Amino acid sequence: MKDGVYTLDVSLYIQKFVEKGMFAFTPFLLNTKAAGVLPPHADTGYHTNSPSSWKLIESLLDQCVKHHKQCKASFQRDWYPKRLIDVGTYDDESVRLVITEDTAVDGVYLTLSHCWGGANILKLTKESVDSMTKRIKIADLPKTFDDAISITRRLGIKYLWIDSLCIIQDSDLDWTTQSAQMDKVYSNSFCNVAAAGAKDSTQGLWFKRLPEVVRPGGITATWSGLERGQYFLVHRFFWQSLIKNAPLSKRGWVLQERYLAPRVVHFGRRQIAWECLESKACETFPSSVPDYASGNETHSKSAEVKTLVAADLTRLPGAAVTAQSVARWYLVWERIVEAYTRAQLTFSSDKLIVLSGLASRMQQELKYSYMAGLWRPHMPLCLLWECRNNLELSYRLHPYRAPSWSWASIEGEVAFRSASGEPEASFIDGNVDLFDKNLTGNVVGGFVRLHGLLVLVEVALGPASLFDILVVSEVGTETWRALSMDDTYMGSMINWDESEHARKPPADRVFGFPIASEAPVNADPMLYGLVLQSVDRHDRFKRLGCFSVRGAKLAATFSKYTKQDVEII
Repeated sequence: MKDGVYTLDVSLYIQKFVEKGMFAFTPFLLNTKAAGVLPPHADTGYHTNSPSSWKLIESLLDQCVKHHKQCKASFQRDWYPKRLIDVGTYDDESVRLVITEDTAVDGVYLTLSHCWGGANILKLTKESVDSMTKRIKIADLPKTFDDAISITRRLGIKYLWIDSLCIIQDSDLDWTTQSAQMDKVYSNSFCNVAAAGAKDSTQGLWFKRLPEVVRPGGITATWSGLERGQYFLVHRFFWQSLIKNAPLSKRGWVLQERYLAPRVVHFGRRQIAWECLESKACETFPSSVPDYASGNETHSKSAEVKTLVAADLTRLPGAAVTAQSVARWYLVWERIVEAYTRAQLTFSSDKLIVLSGLASRMQQELKYSYMAGLWRPHMPLCLLWECRNNLELSYRLHPYRAPSWSWASIEGEVAFRSASGEPEASFIDGNVDLFDKNLTGNVVGGFVRLHGLLVLVEVALGPASLFDILVVSEVGTETWRALSMDDTYMGSMINWDESEHARKPPADRVFGFPIASEAPVNADPMLYGLVLQSVDRHDRFKRLGCFSVRGAKLAATFSKYTKQDVEII
């Protein structure tokens, strides 16, 4: 290593990759002359609270405020949360709670995203409201809150919103009311301060570090086929490692906080990172994080989600909602749900509430009905979600949280199957019974009524007990059984919603209900649908899982049945 740049002769290794046609390995090489990369000799400091870190934060904020039209249009200056923290001046040893309905408030406010963890932190309660409007000692607050107050003051901003200090924690009514406002709280903030590197509120926003972890690693290229010289070695999943794998990103609530806020400053353990509606950057890439360093979350995809969910930006003035934009909305929503179900919740009952803000924003833009995590106009295709229970346990919670057809009924990771072919069922009607007035919040019941093929099936144990095989039990005099493990049947799989069914399939009769089919070019046709079980009457069912059928012969067997109405609860 010389001057912070690692030098390594890798010509033999690269030659082997080239000979085997395997040059697309995970790290990327970037010429040191490329713009937007932190120079190897830059002074990054031994702390994330270093002058260079602050220079980046202030520069990116200034650039965004002055030049980003989308970011400037994303929040309403005349809207405020019910409560805010007045941070006072730099030397004050206390702050205070402000009731915005009773106090003249002016200027912008920041929000804080943080992991609560198991720490016993100061919270707003019914009993402490009066005293906290007078004074909150900073010494009584956890380090993350203290740091957030210091940041707010340094940026010259007067107000800060922190969930535990601005929502009455022992009032179900206040929590329900305020949680329904989360879309406005974050989308109307000036910037969100994200405690990305802290596992709980006691760890703070600033961390010691080695400057070398911020500076890009470098190599000297000596192999043929590439201009000799010095190159940066950049990991393909650089951004994912920095942001998505951070402790904060494992928290369910942070997803909508990150996507709704027009700007986010991530305070990680290694460096500071930035996201807004038009760019993302960090100390290693102070101009912009390139797509090749973003892994499976390229800037275009990330920006698209933020652009779609931010206030008043999904339709710029004069623009109309088109079929193409609606399709993009649905795709983005599915990706949000998939990411969300990989995160953790302190209270499982928050499953629908956590995404209520994002759903509310989407509902305002599209004017579509929202049904327990899914969208009415996207029925029945949106029912084709499946559990990733080959990776972890999945199960339905008791007491009731959502209808069986909703992904919100499941505790575990889910993924959506996007069928691009023909629908095999039609949506007739559906409804959900709301817990309160929040149209995108918790539910206490619901149903969907569909018209399609209902087929009695049998279940055979699948390979390695990962998936079970769906078998059409009888059509007239024909009987199909999965006794021969040929390719036709190997493509006919059940993915159970609850992991226990993979070990012990249900004893009662089950039914297959096709939802969509597709015929890929140069491949077998596919049929996708739901696995159902009858409940209290012959046309009323609950969902057990989903299935896929491969092969024209077996798929055609389904078509011999007569379509009928079914209700799924």
